[in-house]
Amino acid sequence: MRSRTAPSWIVWHLADRDADALAALHTEDGDANSTARAWIKAYSKDAQGQVTADFLEEGSVRQEVVPHFAESHRTQEITVRINNETRGVVLDSPDPAAESP
Repeated sequence: MRSRTAPSWIVWHLADRDADALAALHTEDGDANSTARAWIKAYSKDAQGQVTADFLEEGSVRQEVVPHFAESHRTQEITVRINNETRGVVLDSPDPAAESP
């Protein structure tokens, strides 16, 4: 169940256009600030509307989550990391995809 909080944080930070908070969720090495800004540019408007998500796999250590942005009909796969020390996301470059019919 913990994995469901990280995708919510992503959507909130996108809607708030808060690149610093979004970058802070990144669990991998390296600076995620430019990637977070790219996410804000790609999804901030979408995140202000209705968003649902599919949670794939069982999610004990990592889980793939696919948010669906209702207004634009776009999706983005996100890897959520889950363990006792780290809860966050692998913040890759945004790659908006059209939803499948």
